[in-house]
Amino acid sequence: MSESEYKDGQGLPTRQWLEDSFMKQLGENASAASIAEELPDKSDMSSEKSVVDSKGNDSREKLLNDLFEIRDRLIDTFAVGNDQTTIGDIITDQINRISRCASLLGAPAEYFDPLDHLSGLNVPNIKHNAENVIANTKTCYQLGKVEGKEISEDSKAIIIEFSGDKDGMRYTASGTIKGNGWQGNEAIDYIYTPGSGKMSVKAFEDGKWIDKSDKYNVAWELTESSVEDDGIEPSNNASNDFDIIEE
Repeated sequence: MSESEYKDGQGLPTRQWLEDSFMKQLGENASAASIAEELPDKSDMSSEKSVVDSKGNDSREKLLNDLFEIRDRLIDTFAVGNDQTTIGDIITDQINRISRCASLLGAPAEYFDPLDHLSGLNVPNIKHNAENVIANTKTCYQLGKVEGKEISEDSKAIIIEFSGDKDGMRYTASGTIKGNGWQGNEAIDYIYTPGSGKMSVKAFEDGKWIDKSDKYNVAWELTESSVEDDGIEPSNNASNDFDIIEE
């Protein structure tokens, strides 16, 4: 069905057909006139009519909810196929027929253009994105050394290590950052303070780094030692652990 056919209602049941088929279901076939014949009291008639209208409106709302739910599911089904086939044409036609029916019931629905739901792009390689995150971090981090230790098998978790010297202290911050997926424009950031600090996830957007830590679970551990006491075993002085997303 083309957009012009959709707007003109071609190939669809007529308005009268819809009214005849839906009126019974909506309960609107009990007209105010027939109620008036049995109920001479106008106040009573008004009360009865409001009850009928209320039931009719409830039925109409439920019907529209069902129509839009079916429409949404058909759109999802079309998106899964992601190609232009005979089945895709049939689904497109049915989506626009449902939209037209909803419009005739007073709930306008936009014309479904299949080209808006097709793409030649494949799903990004999440492991490649995770590797980009480590590369971004190594390229942009300037407060110390960075070592990307490991990427998990499902590519959702990155294990990374920051190290450096500051104010006579040698520190190592080891972190595990996990989320549902990496976009590839993120980097891991770490700011050291004695006995503490902060590790976070930031994404480069609109020319600046934006904190995105709320979308990830971050667990990190800080180890410190005096630069003058390199022979002394470093002590674990601080940690900042959060729950990790389980598979």
